[in-house]
Amino acid sequence: MNYANEITALKYGRFRIIFIGLILGFLFSSSSVYLAFRHIGRTKDQRLLYLKQAVQIARNSIEPVLDEYRKKKISTGTAYGRIRDVVRRMVYRDHSGNNYIFMSSYKGIMLVQPFEPEKEMTYVWDLKDANGVYIIRALVKAAKSPEGQGYVSYYYQRPGDSFPQEKISFVMGIPELGCYIGTGQYMDDIINSQFSYILKTFCLTFLLLALLFILVRASMKEINVQNIRLHRTERELTAIFNHTFQFMGTLSPEGVLQKVNHSALEFIGKSEEDVVGRLFWETPWWQGEEIKNRLKRAVHDSSHGKFCRFEGSNVNEKQEKVYVDVTLSPIFDEERNIVSILAEGRDISEQIKARDDLLREKKFFDYVIESLPGIFSLYKEEGGEFLMKKWNFDQHLQLLGYSPEDLKDAPIEMFVEKKDLPELKKILGQISKTGRACVQFNIKNREGRLIPVLYQARYFEHSGENYLVLIGVELTEKLKAEEERLKLESMLGQAQKMEAMGTLAGGIAHDFNNILSAVLGYAELAQVKLSPDDPVQKMIVQVISAANRAKKLVNQILLFSRQSELEVKPVRLDLIVREALKLLRSSIPSTIEFRQSIPVNSGTIVADSTQIHQVVMNLCTNAYYAMKDSGGILTVSLMEKEILQDGASRSEPSLSPGRYFVLEVSDTGHGMAPEVFGRIFDPYFTTKKKGEGTGLGLSVVHGIVKKCGGDVRVSSEPGLGTRFEVFFPVNEMEAESKEEEPGLVLRRGSERILLVEDDLMVLEMMEELLAGIGYEISAFSNSLDALEAFYTYPERFDMVITDMTMPKMTGFDLSGKILGIKPQVPIILYTGYSETVTREQAYAIGIRAFLQKPVSREVLAETIREVFETDKG
Repeated sequence: MNYANEITALKYGRFRIIFIGLILGFLFSSSSVYLAFRHIGRTKDQRLLYLKQAVQIARNSIEPVLDEYRKKKISTGTAYGRIRDVVRRMVYRDHSGNNYIFMSSYKGIMLVQPFEPEKEMTYVWDLKDANGVYIIRALVKAAKSPEGQGYVSYYYQRPGDSFPQEKISFVMGIPELGCYIGTGQYMDDIINSQFSYILKTFCLTFLLLALLFILVRASMKEINVQNIRLHRTERELTAIFNHTFQFMGTLSPEGVLQKVNHSALEFIGKSEEDVVGRLFWETPWWQGEEIKNRLKRAVHDSSHGKFCRFEGSNVNEKQEKVYVDVTLSPIFDEERNIVSILAEGRDISEQIKARDDLLREKKFFDYVIESLPGIFSLYKEEGGEFLMKKWNFDQHLQLLGYSPEDLKDAPIEMFVEKKDLPELKKILGQISKTGRACVQFNIKNREGRLIPVLYQARYFEHSGENYLVLIGVELTEKLKAEEERLKLESMLGQAQKMEAMGTLAGGIAHDFNNILSAVLGYAELAQVKLSPDDPVQKMIVQVISAANRAKKLVNQILLFSRQSELEVKPVRLDLIVREALKLLRSSIPSTIEFRQSIPVNSGTIVADSTQIHQVVMNLCTNAYYAMKDSGGILTVSLMEKEILQDGASRSEPSLSPGRYFVLEVSDTGHGMAPEVFGRIFDPYFTTKKKGEGTGLGLSVVHGIVKKCGGDVRVSSEPGLGTRFEVFFPVNEMEAESKEEEPGLVLRRGSERILLVEDDLMVLEMMEELLAGIGYEISAFSNSLDALEAFYTYPERFDMVITDMTMPKMTGFDLSGKILGIKPQVPIILYTGYSETVTREQAYAIGIRAFLQKPVSREVLAETIREVFETDKG
C-alpha cells in the first residue's frame, strides 16, 4: 500500500471511528436522555403520590372528628376548631424541606396555613397566580369534583424566591363542613434535578465510549440520590406515623398487620416483632371471641370500601380495664383499588369513665328526686302546653294515686278543676315573667278529691326550650302553714332591723372616728408643744386616754352589730367576756344585781372574737329576760376545768379529755319546765312573746360552741333559776396583742407628702402633725383637686396619704388613678370605717399600708418610715 493509500485508509479508519463514535454517542445520548426523562417522570409520579398519601393520612386523622359531627355529638364550631388544631400540627419533611397540610373553606377563607399564619382567616377567593389562574377557585373545583379530590397546577411565588414557580397541589374535600385540605410540591425542584441530569449526560457524551463507565456511574449516583430523598421522605412520614398520639397501623386487605406505630405498641407493652405479620384480630390488643369476631367483620367490610368504627376493651399490665375507640378505613391507589387498610385507635378510658360517672350521677339525682319529701314535677312547654316529663313516683302515687302511665306527658291542666283553669293560666303567665313564684293551689288526685298544696315554682330556659319546675308540700293543716308564714315574716323583720342597726353602726363609726382623729391628733400636738412639767400635761393625758377609750367603744359597737370580719385565731376569753359585760351593764335595769368573777390573763381559746362576744350577749340577755319582771341576780364567772375522761351524759357534756375554760352564766329567774328544757336548742323555738324574740339565740350559741370544739351544759328548775355552763378547749398559744409603748421617740423624715382629707379639722391637724416631724406637706380637702395636682407634677410627691370615704371620689379610686400615673409611689390609706374596701383589696391594687382611724402620731410616723424603708430595701 503506498503512502496515499495509507493516508486514505487512515483517514477512512479515522472517519469510521469518528462516525461510529458519533453514532454510538448519539445512540448513547438519546438513550440516556430517554432514560433520564423516564426516570424523572417516575420520580415526579412518586412525589405526587406522596402528596396524595400525605393528604389521605391527614384525612384519616380527622375522620373520628367528622364521625362525631355526622352523629351530631359535636357542633359545627367545635368540629372546625378540633380539625384545625389537628391539621395545623401536621407538618412533615419532604425531599426539599419542611412541608405542611393547608386547609381552606369552599368560600375562599384560608383556615390553616402553618408557614404563612398571617393569611389564616383571610378571604383569598380572588388570589391569582402569575398566569392569572384563580388558585383557590381551582382548588375548590378539584375538591368539589365527583371524585372529591384531585391535583391542581398553578404558578406561585415561594417565600424567599424572586419569581413564581409551578406548583402542583393535591386536595381532598370535606363536604360535611364545606372545606378541603391539601398539600403541594414545587415542580422547580424536579425540573432542576432533571435539567442537571440531562446536562451531565450531554457533557459526558462528548467523551464517547471511554467515559461510558463514568456516565453510568453518574447515573447510578443520581438514582441513588433520588432514592435517598425518597427514603428520607418515607422516614419523615414514618416519624409522623409513629409519634402521633393515636394508635395507628396498616393492614393488608386480608387483615394481616403490616405496620404499627409506637403509641400502639406502648399501649400493650409489645415489640413490633410480636405483632407484625399476624392477623389483626389475633394480636394482643383484643381479648375475647366477641370482640375478635366484630373486628374480623370490620376488616372484611373495610376491605370492600367501607369505613368502620367501634369500641373495644382490653386489660392492661396493671389489670385495669381500658377502652379503645377503633376506626378502619380503606386506602386506595390511583386506580381506586384498595391496597391496604388504615387502622386507628385512641384510648377512651377517661371518656368511658366520665360517661359512667354521668350515668351514676343521673341515677343519684333520680334517687334524690325520689327522696324529696314533697311533690316534684318537671314540665316542658310544647305547643303552648306544659307537659310532665319528670316526677317523683312514690309521692305522686301515695298522695295523688297516679301511675307512671298516667303521668307521662300529662298536661298540667289535668290536675286542676275546670273552674280553676283561668286562675292557673294567670299564675303560669306570672311565673313565665318573673321566673319563680310561691303559690298555693288545690290539685285533684285520681279520685277527683282536691288537695291543698303549697308550690315553689321555677321557670327557666335551657337549650332554647322552656321548663317549669314545681316542688309542692301538702297543706292538710292550713292554720299551721299560716303560723309558719307569720313566723317567717317576723324573722325577716328581725333580720332587716339587725341589718339597719349594722348600717347605722357603720355610719356612726365613720363620723365618730373622724371626730376622734381630730381630738386625739390635736391633743397629741398640744402635748408636744407643752413642756413636760406643765400642769396642763396631766389634762392632755386624760384627753388622750378618753379618746382611746372612745375608740374602743366604737369597735365594740361594730362588734355588736357584726360589722367586723370573722377571724378564727387564738383570743383571750377573759378580755372578750369583760368587753361584752361592759356593753351589757348599761342596759340591765337596777332591779337585777350584776355579779361577775372573771380572772385576769386566764389564757386563750381558738375562736372568732365576734362569735364569742355573741355567745356572752345571748346568754346574758336570756338571763335578764327571765328576771325582768321580778328582779334577781345575774352571775357571770370564768374558771378552768380538766376533763379526765369522755363524758356523754346529760349532766356532763360530751367532751374529749383535756383542759377547758368554763363560762358560767346563771340567773335566779323563773326557770324552765321539763317540756321547755328539752327544746331550748331547737331553731325558732322560743318562750318569749310575739315580737320579743326569734328563737334563734340559743341555737346559735350551741352552733358556735360546737364549732369551737366545746359543748354546753344546762341545769334549770321551775322557780329556782337557770345555769348555763359553756366549755371551751384551752389553747396553749398566746393571743395576739399589740400594746402601745409609751414615750416612743417619733421617727422623722423630710420627704414630700400629698395629704388628702375631706374633714378640714382632721386635715389641718394631720398637716401640722406631719409638718412637725419634718415632712413637706401638700394638703387637699378635695380628692379631684389632689388628683389634678398629682397629674400635673407627679415628681413633686414622694408619698400619698389619703382618707377612704370622701365625696366625688373615694380614697380607693383616687389611689388607683394615682398608681396609674406613677406606679411606684407609696400610698397609705386610712379610714374611719368602710365596708366597701377591705385591707386585702387595698393591698391588691398596690396600696402599701391600711390604717384605721383614729391613728396616733406614733403609729402614723412609724408607718410612714416603714413604707419608705421597705421601698428602699
